[in-house]
Amino acid sequence: MERENDEHINLLHGKVRARIACTNAMLRRAPSGEAACVLPQHGAPPHGNIQVSALKEMTIQIGNHVKEDINMLDGMGSDFDRTGGLLRGTMSRLDALVQTKDGRHMIYLALFVIGVFIVLYVFSRR
Repeated sequence: MERENDEHINLLHGKVRARIACTNAMLRRAPSGEAACVLPQHGAPPHGNIQVSALKEMTIQIGNHVKEDINMLDGMGSDFDRTGGLLRGTMSRLDALVQTKDGRHMIYLALFVIGVFIVLYVFSRR
């Protein structure tokens, strides 16, 4: 039983090594533009190398899209950081304004103006 397992493991290692060698060969394409190596598959259709090439192209495109998405998310992160800094500064100014007696009247005036804009917006949407 153990000998059969060892033989099976050796067979799997051989298949893995063949796949790695074939993948490396595919990455270095043949001059004709087709894949340089096609894995032998029992009962595989003759157009298997075309499928492998198509799968490789799809994988490359997915990788490119992932890189673009990562760059976009990094840009959004820095934008959110800047916006957070602006909001912290605004809130600290509003807090300082509330602390003064005349500042409270300014807050009430600002809230009134914002309320008027909200009411106008609601009525203009109807």
